[in-house]
Formats: sequence, C-alpha cells, structure tokens
Amino acid sequence: METISQEVQSLTGNFYVLGYYIDESWDGKYHQIKVEVNKPGLQVLAQHGYFNPRPFAELSDFQKQLHLFDLVFADKHATSETLDIPIEPLFISGEEETNCVFLSQITVNEKTGVPPSKVEIFVLIFNENQKIVKEMNGEIDFSAFDNEVLVPYFQANLPADKYECRIVARDLETGQASVGKTTFTIPDINSSRFVLNSPLLFAAGPKSQIFKFSKNKDKKGKEKDLSLGDIYKYLPKNHYLIVGDIGSEIKNLLAVLPVTYAEGLIPEFEFSVRLYPKPEGEAIVIPMHIADIQSINALKDLLIIEIKLPDLVRGEYELEIEANEKDKPASFSIRRSFIKR
Repeated sequence: METISQEVQSLTGNFYVLGYYIDESWDGKYHQIKVEVNKPGLQVLAQHGYFNPRPFAELSDFQKQLHLFDLVFADKHATSETLDIPIEPLFISGEEETNCVFLSQITVNEKTGVPPSKVEIFVLIFNENQKIVKEMNGEIDFSAFDNEVLVPYFQANLPADKYECRIVARDLETGQASVGKTTFTIPDINSSRFVLNSPLLFAAGPKSQIFKFSKNKDKKGKEKDLSLGDIYKYLPKNHYLIVGDIGSEIKNLLAVLPVTYAEGLIPEFEFSVRLYPKPEGEAIVIPMHIADIQSINALKDLLIIEIKLPDLVRGEYELEIEANEKDKPASFSIRRSFIKR
C-alpha cells in the first residue's frame, strides 16, 4: 500500500501543464498528440490525442439522450456550458386540479440565454427518494421572442412531502442549454383554520410574457390545467411578474395573495410583512398596505398588498407575509425568496 501511495504522489505531485492554440473544427475527427523531452532517462506520461467535438445536430439519438441525462442529473455538467433558469414553486390550497404552480423565467438571447430558435423543454419532479413523480416535455419556437424575458409556468398536484424540481431548455440544433433546479416542501395544511397561499409578486413595468407549459387534456380534448389567471383571478396591468431576481431600481412590490378559509369561517386578520436576509439575518419589518380585498367565493378572498422595500444590499432574501387572527391564537405565514441585484 505504501508503494502505491508513493507512486500516486510521484505522478500527481510532479507535472507540467502544456497548452497550445487549435483551430475550432466541429468535425469529430481524432488528432494525435506526442510530447517529447530532450533529457535522457525521463519518462513522459501524456494524453495521446483528442477528438474534435461534433455538431449537436449530427449526434445520434443515443448521444443526445446521454447529453440530456447529464443536463438533468449532474450537478456539474460535463458535456456543455449551461445557464441557470430560476424556478419558483408556489403552493395553492383549495384547487381541484393543482396544488402547486412552478414559475420559471427564460431569457431569449443568442449569447446570454436560450437562443431564439426551436427549443425542447424537459421538466422532472422527484420525490425525497429520487423517484420521478411527474414529467413533462415539449417543443417551443422562441424565434419570435428574441431579446425578451418569458415566464413559462407549469402545474402539479402533489401530496405533502419533500421534492426536487429540475428543468432543462435545450436548443434542438446546437444543444445549447439552460437548466434550473430547486428543492421544496409541500406542507400538510388540512388542520389549518385558514391558509395564505403563495403570493404572486409584481413590479411596475412592461407586462410579462406569461405562458402555460403544461397542457394536460381530458378525454374531450379540453385542457384540464387551470391558467395562472384562473388560479389567482387578478394579473395587474402595467406590471411584470417577479421570478428569482429583482433589480436595484425596484422600490415597491405588489403582492397578489389568495386566502383560503375553513368552511363557515369568516375571520378578521392583522397582517405584517418582514424581510429575512439569508442565510440567518435578523428580520426587517417593512411597511405594507392592503390596497384591495376581492371575494372569490365563500371560502376564498384575494388580497392586493402594496409593499415598500427598504434600501437593500445585494444578496438573497425571504419575504414573509403573516396573518394573525384577531382575538385568537391562530396564525399563518408564507414566504417567497428573491435575490437583490
């Protein structure tokens, strides 16, 4: 064992890094390399050659599948450089077809995002045992959305548990890819007197290009999944949907917050809003104002909340909205994460 250890140390502890420029040629050909030294008695251990990469469109179906597996399952991708796609899981109570909506954000740009071309999108949701519990895939033509920021969303109906969601957007011709990953927990809320559902967060500006990616249909061909507007009932004009990041210029947020009640309950609430700098920063109480309350049905109201942000340093934060029922110990809170740029 000691001899092997010494050999490993000798090989890995003494080496040169040699480099030279090559012309990029996507032809898949093999090129031989030979390294020589002019000092007698030395042994050269070096790579004998390399293969030029092949264009993605010329790969076999099996090779493309391996490329996809690498994008979906590897934390560090061996086959290509990738860009990050933010994913924001939202939890909804009281809907028959869905209890979880996943917001995503894709920048359509040749250099800094998904290319403006035909793209295939894959979505996989894993449970705590790494078993796939939901998967979706489809093709979308982004050629009409060059230099735009899109907000695709998809839906799932999942039992209370811990999960991981992964999404891949891959150019059909070049293989250029963007990937996203998030872990989340769906809480068990059956015993709650009332539930604050995950809020949509908006900032003033050009309206987002929002589109539904999941397209489940019933036997008659009618779409089963609810739209984002069906679930939240209100998507404000002259505002864009926030997913992941907010810019330094944003000082005010608009939160669209559905509240679901237990049957026969008409409570009165006191609301508060706090910010928590991550990883373990102290809570910052921030001003809020309920601009409107809309009754959706006997068991659901929709609150429109105006939130004023303080001056924040760059970093990751959690926004918490809490409701306390007046004259009772019942309370409920919901959080959304964002990154201040």
